[in-house]
Amino acid sequence: IMFGPDKCGYTKRTHLIFTSKGKNVLKKQDLPYKQEDEGTSHLYRLLLKPDNTVRVEIDEEQVYEGSLKEDWEV
Repeated sequence: IMFGPDKCGYTKRTHLIFTSKGKNVLKKQDLPYKQEDEGTSHLYRLLLKPDNTVRVEIDEEQVYEGSLKEDWEV
């Protein structure tokens, strides 16, 4: 699992990438990027549930909840 904020040039996003059958599988739509304030720490939390649903929280605020089968190119 690759998970967390990523800033590369003008591109800013929060990655959530799983590895399946030797390939990196990206989420179909980007998650919010919350690292605008330099020097400010943020808490990123990923919950992966047994029913293949996923929840992402940033600073205890839910920013995504959905299904692995529907929202990833698995």
